[in-house]
Amino acid sequence: MTFFKTHFGFSGRLARGFFFWRLLLILVLFALASALLMPLAGAISAGFVNPVALWAIVAACAQRLHDRGFSGSWLLVGLIPGVGVLWLLWQLGHIGVAYGNNWGSHPSRESRDFLVVK
Repeated sequence: MTFFKTHFGFSGRLARGFFFWRLLLILVLFALASALLMPLAGAISAGFVNPVALWAIVAACAQRLHDRGFSGSWLLVGLIPGVGVLWLLWQLGHIGVAYGNNWGSHPSRESRDFLVVK
């Protein structure tokens, strides 16, 4: 259950490196699933595979925005042509905040034991 909550849920934070690896994994897995289902179900298989892939990508982007200190609803800014898309790409690729915020502690520092001096 935690696998689905982590990869398909909208809560928590996602560090920049893990975000790009997760996007790559999503794209590869769902491309393979689509390629395997195409001979069996034809073009209708895209109707099953694409919404699940889109949900996983949107969830990862929302978690990434949480790491930047923004709500996941800021993904709607991407619907604004030009400037909105550029802003969203900037936020998804920029370094996250180094301290805890409303969505949790820093994702890469959760399991480490060291002193942070501000």
